[in-house]
Amino acid sequence: KAGRTAAEGVVVMAQSDDGKAAVLVEVNSETDFVAKDDNFKAFADKVAQIALNSGAATIEDLLAAEYEAGKTVEEARQEYYYSKEKKKKKSILDKLFHFGD
Repeated sequence: KAGRTAAEGVVVMAQSDDGKAAVLVEVNSETDFVAKDDNFKAFADKVAQIALNSGAATIEDLLAAEYEAGKTVEEARQEYYYSKEKKKKKSILDKLFHFGD
């Protein structure tokens, strides 16, 4: 699976309440089926909000940021991508862009 490309996904935006700052985050998966899943979209939206609120400057910073109590974004990403059948699905937080403040 290491050689597979995660080329399907979503680009999501989170914006501050005052509209002065925003981030775009690209989250990819191996298949469009996964990328269209509501859980995948909810994960991507939450990660974008975390990127905005944490001030993460790089993907590495974002992966190390807190996803929820006691869990980083990277740990949540790894946990999310194990299906009930224990088949790992490749996912990548690929790009992070900041705008404004």
